[in-house]
Amino acid sequence: VIVETKGNTHLRAPGTARGAVGAVSSRDGTAGIRRLSSDRPQRQRDTKMQLAIVACALGAATALRGPSRVVHRAQPRAAHAYDLTEVERSLNVERDACGVGFIAESNAGPSRRVLLAAHAALDANEHRGGCSSDCVSGDGAGIMTQIPWAVYEADTPALAARRAEKPGELLGVATLFVPRDPEAAARAAELAKEAARLTGFEVVAWRDMPIDPSVCGSAAEAGRPDFAHVVLATAADVPERDPRSMERALYLYRRTLSGSWDRAEEFYVASCSHKTVVYKGMVQSAALRKFYRDLESELYETQFAIYHRRFSTNTMPRWSLAQPFRMIAHNGEINTIRGNVNWMVSRALAAGADMGAIAAGCSSDDPDRSCEFVDPDALGPVVDASKSDSANLDASLELYTRAGRSVDESLLLMMPPALPSENEKLFFDLHAPLQEPWDGPAAVCYCDGDVIGARLDRNGLRPARITRYRDGLVCLSSETGSHVGAPGVPDDSEILSRTRLGPGMMCLVDLVKADGGYYDDAMVKAKVAANPKWAEELARQTRTRLDPLPPPAYEVPDDLATRTQSAFGWGSEDVDMQVLAMVSTGGEATHCMGADSPLAAMSTFAHPAYDYFKQRHAQVTNPPIDPIREGHVMTAEVWLGNRPNCVDVALELDKGANLVHLDSPVVHSAELDAVKRELETVTLSTTFDPARESLEAAVARLSAEAVAAVEKGAHLVVLSDAGFAPGDGTLYVQPLLAVGACHHALIQAGSRLKASLVVETAQVWSTHHVATLVGYGASAVHPYMLFRVAAQLTTPPAEGKKPK
Repeated sequence: VIVETKGNTHLRAPGTARGAVGAVSSRDGTAGIRRLSSDRPQRQRDTKMQLAIVACALGAATALRGPSRVVHRAQPRAAHAYDLTEVERSLNVERDACGVGFIAESNAGPSRRVLLAAHAALDANEHRGGCSSDCVSGDGAGIMTQIPWAVYEADTPALAARRAEKPGELLGVATLFVPRDPEAAARAAELAKEAARLTGFEVVAWRDMPIDPSVCGSAAEAGRPDFAHVVLATAADVPERDPRSMERALYLYRRTLSGSWDRAEEFYVASCSHKTVVYKGMVQSAALRKFYRDLESELYETQFAIYHRRFSTNTMPRWSLAQPFRMIAHNGEINTIRGNVNWMVSRALAAGADMGAIAAGCSSDDPDRSCEFVDPDALGPVVDASKSDSANLDASLELYTRAGRSVDESLLLMMPPALPSENEKLFFDLHAPLQEPWDGPAAVCYCDGDVIGARLDRNGLRPARITRYRDGLVCLSSETGSHVGAPGVPDDSEILSRTRLGPGMMCLVDLVKADGGYYDDAMVKAKVAANPKWAEELARQTRTRLDPLPPPAYEVPDDLATRTQSAFGWGSEDVDMQVLAMVSTGGEATHCMGADSPLAAMSTFAHPAYDYFKQRHAQVTNPPIDPIREGHVMTAEVWLGNRPNCVDVALELDKGANLVHLDSPVVHSAELDAVKRELETVTLSTTFDPARESLEAAVARLSAEAVAAVEKGAHLVVLSDAGFAPGDGTLYVQPLLAVGACHHALIQAGSRLKASLVVETAQVWSTHHVATLVGYGASAVHPYMLFRVAAQLTTPPAEGKKPK
């Protein structure tokens, strides 16, 4: 059994006592195994066996699959193959806590000092990364820069000849991780050339990247691929491409190539652009430039560099998961990743075609062969549950950027601030119902070759410190001063300013402008918000802001309602310890930390479905974050109705929307009635007759009814158990099960964006219940029995009667 806690890997043999474990440090590079005391000596095993278990587990935790000796015949992926079966295995564990930063010239061109400063900063962040038990292999280190054409021309005659013949031609470079097996590598090369033909490119040169494998540890070497650069030019029979259409064509080339091979670990595209290139791998910081010999070349100059040192939390290091990715380097974790991936799949299925092709602007009258011949069914999914949270964030950001948005605009809508300023509200109000936040804690460095910058999510729990020099050098890092002492970096007397990013803040360096194009947070947001198309888009949508309404008078529960409460799982403690506290104080009941009641799965008593689910995000604050205590970083507002696709909005292809805004997901009957008046509504009963159908059949029927209602034009589906009465022979589908089933049925039908789900139930009496329902698909909850109990608790007893 392997358990990781705060950077240490604890290993315990099955059957041994909890104290009898070995702890192995994963941060300092040492494989120190220490014996911990045990309170059950009789259950300890032989020491040699324990140490063997530790060694085997360490090997299993770090060693990757070696090169296959069987030629892999790649099979194309199925159309829109969004496989969410790996979510539990991957998205909940593939998280990072790393060192990250960038170096950029804000008013000068490429220089040698930028690369040297990036190397120095990467070395200084070595303590932020993880190390294998072999003391050499790393969790991952990498760097993104401009394409160093001089370096590639020096050892690639075909490229040098082409650039001399056509000096102004746009050329793209794809960095490939290819199989080490010769036959599989030959097949990968064939696929790379075939994908170029399909997307309107010709291969100018194939360059085997010079590397030094001796710097790899045994764990990294076991799974190491080979590396190659494919240099691409627009085919002769394709119209000349401008920089934007070149990037979109390279995007489709990359997606086509990725979709043609079903095992990403064997064949992976690390970068594909005519502006940027990525070098990364399972090495330590100082070994990166020794492993990739290009990085030690005196010819290597760049105007910018993003660097990243990875510490993978509770995950298996992989070459492909080292960072930077194609557009970002990420420090932190995306705690909303499961919902983010589900909603991206919803958008993809709702689009009816591959979102990548749509984002690239492909249409029937497009003369660009990258669109004419690309097969959307062969592109593979945009998001992939087998990848990390950072990889999916990068893929989604890349998608929105290819749809015509700037990279800073795309990142703003994906990671919005909690409280935008007045001049920014139009932009964020427009996108609030279109794109759910990717919430961290997260610090993200981003670059598309034209701009470079950094963004901190609205929680602000990751460091990002900025140093600007008078000569235009800008340095940002999670560790301040990481770059100090590097050749060419000015001394402290030349510092123009020192600052840091706060919650929800960002910065940007324009790499194209030659007059010192540095933008602080207010300038970046003002530039994005000033686009007049946001007002035009908002005018095409119908939006209703529903102000809080006075609550109606709920009936005090009678004897039948009391039996109904019992049937829904209510207990006297729920009323006395939770509902009474909420009614008395207007806030959530608080108790001492910890719970001594048995887990629901092990209890001998019946439990509502909510009890089988627990909070899964990082516990970074105490007391827990909520909109009352942390109003400056969180909002409880919700949007109901049909929502357009964010990609369609960028391309101005959407057909408008009809949306209703609520300040809270908890509504009473008057507010629910007001929403129903604004939206086409269908109410579905969650009760069923057990004599006629099983629970499974009832859930399937309910899901099918929800899909049918939405396809007929409903924009709001209310799942209600108000018709349930104990003793009439019927049962009810628990609301959490009902909403989850309908949510995923609508996703698979491609209809999830067309309607919202509201739960009207008697089985809600705590904030955990509401949070679980919202987390699994509900947009709002009407807890009618809770309001009736609250009415009972606030109604004085009749004269001569004792209070209940």
